[in-house]
Amino acid sequence: MILDSMDWSALPIKRIAIVSSLILLIGGVFFALWAVNLTPVSPPEDPSGLNPPVRSGSQSVGGLGNGTAPGSDNTITAPITPEPLPATRPVEDVILSDYVINLASHPNGGVVAFNPMTSTFIQVNARGTVTNMSEERFIDVRGVTWSHDRTVAVIEDANGKNVYNFNTKERIALPNNWEEFSFSPDNNSIAFKNLGRINNTKYLATSNLKTGKITLVAPLGTEENRVHVDWAPTNTSVGFTTIPIDGQTQELSFIAPDGSFASSTTIEGAFFQSRWADTGKLFIFSTNDIDNNLKPRLWVGLGDGQYRGAYQELSLTTTAQQCSFGGKNAQLLVCAVPDRSSTANYGILGQIPNVPHSIVMLDLATGIPKTLYTPETNSTLKNPVVDKGGKKIYFTNVTSGQLESISLPQK
Repeated sequence: MILDSMDWSALPIKRIAIVSSLILLIGGVFFALWAVNLTPVSPPEDPSGLNPPVRSGSQSVGGLGNGTAPGSDNTITAPITPEPLPATRPVEDVILSDYVINLASHPNGGVVAFNPMTSTFIQVNARGTVTNMSEERFIDVRGVTWSHDRTVAVIEDANGKNVYNFNTKERIALPNNWEEFSFSPDNNSIAFKNLGRINNTKYLATSNLKTGKITLVAPLGTEENRVHVDWAPTNTSVGFTTIPIDGQTQELSFIAPDGSFASSTTIEGAFFQSRWADTGKLFIFSTNDIDNNLKPRLWVGLGDGQYRGAYQELSLTTTAQQCSFGGKNAQLLVCAVPDRSSTANYGILGQIPNVPHSIVMLDLATGIPKTLYTPETNSTLKNPVVDKGGKKIYFTNVTSGQLESISLPQK
């Protein structure tokens, strides 16, 4: 296996805490200032926006009431009355649009997604049957963060930012200054950035959705863009930090739930993105090459164990958000890869340009990529998802506006 065959101990990777003297020497004055900003401190007397979520309906959980979250302009509104919809449709007839569609694999096979043509969330099973996950309509959806079991999502739409439970139909209104969400492995909590109006109220934090308890993980200060929220499936970290060392390299560290840093590693490039395998043993990350027209570079790293944080570059020129793990023990990586002539500035800030793409599979046991699908007409492909059953790959064809799928090669 490409990962097993490496002598990780021989890699030029730092195995020391981010606050150690060696890192301070490399990071210089900038890093010292950052370390001061992210030193755990007592919660501010006036959090100025770190408000608890507010639940809709008649129940109050953990002391949370109904109405408008204090100090925010987030107002709970009544659900939009849906028009009658057919219960199922063939997958070929599901018309989707670009950028606001968030595909995710379903634990029982198939995918879940948002369909802006009907303003509904849908589930597509392995047979291609489409079912509406809720009768409620969601207008102007701008972002979706799914729980691991796909029963709950943070939805950012015309009604603000809300946690919506597709089983109970319960809605929890979140403050508008909460950003960049990620669910805990047990699906009961979310990690997020609280971006208050002044620097000493900016925090990486977590919130328990059942009790309403908010835990401050680490202050952000003026460096909120250096923190990347991404809760590990093993619960060993809630995100990453990327601290610039010089114009070409950064110090990548895991942020533990208690706010401490661990497993520091020097990486190259800028515009960091990450994605975990469901097992938590591996993760991928991408950056854009500062010295090569900001073209994306992709790596696979170890998420736990003695050499946690060690990584190796992969031969795919794309971003982490354009890839998904699949196969037994996450040994496969499936990515939407842009045409080589269209990779300059690709994927910066998550924006996918309208350029030709192919679906490429890479077996981590060999490191050899294989092109699975290239549209006959130049099409922009986005968000490939590997079916949990291991038989299909789903993705959005942004050019045609359709949900498409191809068969995953079987060994």
